[in-house]
Amino acid sequence: MKKIYIFLVSVFFLSTLNAQWTRTNVAPVTNAGIADLCVHNGELFTSIDGAGLKKLNNVTNQWDTVHSNLPPNSNAAHITNLASSGNSLYAYVSNQFYAGTTIYKSTDGGLNFVKDTTGHPLMTYPASVAGKPISVK
Repeated sequence: MKKIYIFLVSVFFLSTLNAQWTRTNVAPVTNAGIADLCVHNGELFTSIDGAGLKKLNNVTNQWDTVHSNLPPNSNAAHITNLASSGNSLYAYVSNQFYAGTTIYKSTDGGLNFVKDTTGHPLMTYPASVAGKPISVK
């Protein structure tokens, strides 16, 4: 019994050594909120409150700002969700001034976005998720 206990403790200890997390430094300040993460065409995108859309540079392992034509990320308008479907990257931009969400679509890796005129419906039921975008994944 003692050998089994030592074996289990050893396995647990070794598994915790292999499960270490490292900081990605995605946010410009430590208290900035990350709204969403999304993998699109093999690239990792994120939306950061106050910093906009960023993409992980696989060569430098740094986060690069994506200079796109999305509305500036501010307290009034910010990217709340990102989604990938086929060749399209979707950004859900919430505007607090008129309490609405506009869905933008990019087919060139996030450089140019257009309003998604076909639209993706918002969830209405259950009430706890009302107004959140339906997943387009």
